[in-house]
Amino acid sequence: MNTTMHSPAVTSNPPRPVQSQLSDAIHALRAIARSIDAWLAARQRAAQDLDALASMSDRELRDIGMNRASTHFVALGGRIRDYPF
Repeated sequence: MNTTMHSPAVTSNPPRPVQSQLSDAIHALRAIARSIDAWLAARQRAAQDLDALASMSDRELRDIGMNRASTHFVALGGRIRDYPF
């Protein structure tokens, strides 16, 4: 059996200019850089918060509704709701 396979006509978009592709890549890299900067700022803030909480006495922590075991959780953005101590 001798059959000829024909591939369907493929329509594609014409190639984009290199300058346009580079511009898109630059915008994507800037967005990634902003995301990394925001992540690093959040990590730095969490470290500062943890230092501040670690320097408090157990009495001071209790006054603000926390205990020593929850300092990492709270420093990383967690919230303690109606937790009896």
